[in-house]
Amino acid sequence: MNLAMFAALGMTDIHEMNALKLVLVTVINGVATATLSFTGAIVWPQALVMLAGAVLGGIPWRTSRKNCHTVWCGASSFSLDSG
Repeated sequence: MNLAMFAALGMTDIHEMNALKLVLVTVINGVATATLSFTGAIVWPQALVMLAGAVLGGIPWRTSRKNCHTVWCGASSFSLDSG
């Protein structure tokens, strides 16, 4: 959605658009995390377990994507993301 918005605003360089998207997402998530942390809405022991699971679960997928043919990895990524 952000990339479409940037394109609608006249940006044409995909690398600049992705960099701006990364900055915006980082700021938005940082503000949300800080707000939820200061209000006590996060249950930290469970959140840290979920964080560890997300990181450890992503490592095999990242490794397999490096060794995979682009067409097949793109198709598997689409099928996993669209489900």
